[in-house]
Amino acid sequence: MKTPLPLALSVSLLLIPTADATGLFRNGSGARSTGLAGTSVAGAEGPLGAMWGNPAALTRIDQPTFELGYFGAYAHGDFTNAVNGSVGIDTHDGHGAEIAYAHPFASGRGTLGFSVIPETALLGDWSYIDAPGGLDGTVSYGFQRHRSEFVAVRTAVGIGWKVTDRLSIGGSAGLVYDRIELTVPFIFQSTPGVAGFKTLLDLETEGFSGNADIGLLYQVTDDIDFGIRYRTTTTLSSEGTATGNASAQLAALGAMLPRTDFGYQAKVALRLPDILSAGLVWRACDDFRLMFQTDWIPWSDHFERMRVQLAGGTNPGLGLPNAVDYVPLSWKDRFTYRLGAEYDLGACWQLRAGYIYSPSAISTAYVTPLNGAIAEHTATVGVGYRQPAWSVDFGYQLDFRSTEKVGTSGYRAGEYSNSKLSLLTHWWVLSGTCRF
Repeated sequence: MKTPLPLALSVSLLLIPTADATGLFRNGSGARSTGLAGTSVAGAEGPLGAMWGNPAALTRIDQPTFELGYFGAYAHGDFTNAVNGSVGIDTHDGHGAEIAYAHPFASGRGTLGFSVIPETALLGDWSYIDAPGGLDGTVSYGFQRHRSEFVAVRTAVGIGWKVTDRLSIGGSAGLVYDRIELTVPFIFQSTPGVAGFKTLLDLETEGFSGNADIGLLYQVTDDIDFGIRYRTTTTLSSEGTATGNASAQLAALGAMLPRTDFGYQAKVALRLPDILSAGLVWRACDDFRLMFQTDWIPWSDHFERMRVQLAGGTNPGLGLPNAVDYVPLSWKDRFTYRLGAEYDLGACWQLRAGYIYSPSAISTAYVTPLNGAIAEHTATVGVGYRQPAWSVDFGYQLDFRSTEKVGTSGYRAGEYSNSKLSLLTHWWVLSGTCRF
């Protein structure tokens, strides 16, 4: 599959070492949004913030404006289980890029927007001893790399329209490119006849899907703005290959086959949930603004399991030309709460700070190093410098250390039972904006 150039450029830069406070989704786009804890639904001002948080906010842009953002992350992680002492994460840092452009028309009543934004990023990259498991609970492939990657990049066009001086509406349509990679000792979870079978697996798939945003922005009073945005469900369907080797499991079964390697054509189906967000901006005085936002994400309706389909097996001796496996996820519905504050320090400088609270959506029984320990508490700060034709912003986000302890794992063979995972992540974002 050939990836379009804008997506390829963005994905080639996207190597993020952890999920963020909302599960899979980043906490905003652009440095200003990051510094304000992602309170973009009512508080967005630039192209990145509007195309990320609320397309109705495009109407706040009164001249052609281009914005480029670059972000990075650094993670500290530790994992322990029955056969491993404290193991650190292999991939500590990552980075990515994003762009957006807005162009007013109809004498400023409407504004068109375009963006390429990496919205979903989850990467676990570890190396440790494979705990015994498989059909009889004794199969181990020894010291192995355990790596999972899931990224989604949204290329979108949007429009905002001023219905009245106080009311704006907007919408956007997005083409979402997703990539899923998995390199791990894998245990089939539900496939009839081979449930519990353990093999080394290298899965790589990619695909395209679509989604849409609709938003509203209303100036309630001279000092208060209200915003609301709805993001539709994103139904991902990606295709690629799955290769691997089942030598240890076959040896444990006493199977003497001339070949233990295999290859399949693979399809992965996964649904990202719809999101409903609402927020307020209160201009407490001319120089100071407070922003509040809450996001409702119904994970349980969409992130219950991941479907993996294998077809066209290259090793007839395994007796498994086709297979469909369902990997349980069992994420829970969650609210995310955000608070941001912005202060004008003179005519050019702005200072920002924020806080995010979001209980982990992952069921404890299904926590592994490959899906991360989701931060429940996040703090942000930022600074901006503005001139009439350009501005530069910087944002920093700290995902406080989160620790998850697994008693009895929900996955077959219980390889992650009696394990502990902790993770702390630093994020930084730098954005530049040019107004023409």
